[in-house]
Parts: sequence; C-alpha cells; structure tokens
Amino acid sequence: MSFLRDLSPSGWDSLCRKCGLCCYEKQLSPGTAVYDLSEPCPLLDCESQLCTVYRNRYRKNPRCRPVNLFTAMFSSYLPHCCGYTAWAKKYHLRLVRSREISYIHSIHPAGKLDDE
Repeated sequence: MSFLRDLSPSGWDSLCRKCGLCCYEKQLSPGTAVYDLSEPCPLLDCESQLCTVYRNRYRKNPRCRPVNLFTAMFSSYLPHCCGYTAWAKKYHLRLVRSREISYIHSIHPAGKLDDE
C-alpha cells in the first residue's frame, strides 16, 4: 500500500520537494505566514536548497523542527507547494487550512533600521 510505504523514513523523506521554505524564518499571525527569504538557516545551502548537515540537523540547530505526519496534517504555515502538505491532501489528512503566505526580503543596509 502506497500510503504505508510513504510513512517509512526513506519514503517520508522522498516526499520533500526541496523548496527549502521550512528552513527560512517565518512570522506567523492569525491567517497569515510571512517567509523572510533573506533569513535562511545557516545550515541551508541556498543554491541546492538542501541542508548541509541533514542527518545531524536537529543536533546542529536546535531551532530545526521535523516535518512529520502531525506537522503535515496540522501546521498551517506549510505552503501549498510543500510535498508533505500535498501528500496529506492526497490522502484527505490535511486537517487545517493553509495560511495566506507571503514572502519578503528583509536585508537591512549596514547600520540602518526600518524606522530610520
């Protein structure tokens, strides 16, 4: 059964579409999620969108969180393009509506703040 095969560790990892969005800083508010594309995890290779320490990512970066079945089913910040949310929708397991997603680049010039 494909459903159960997808839940094996290698099957689950293969669902990832390598968008890298889960590796960027996010600001969440009711109904919206803003991804800051200038704030990737320092362990993300932005060219390949792959983690440089994938097998040890949870030890190397305590802020890194797994995208597991529960996350795919209930985390509204995951975008529609995410392979895990697409899988959950395919099997009618996506039990939360995705937030409205927007993307920003918040790189500040050296020594400047937004309100200056």
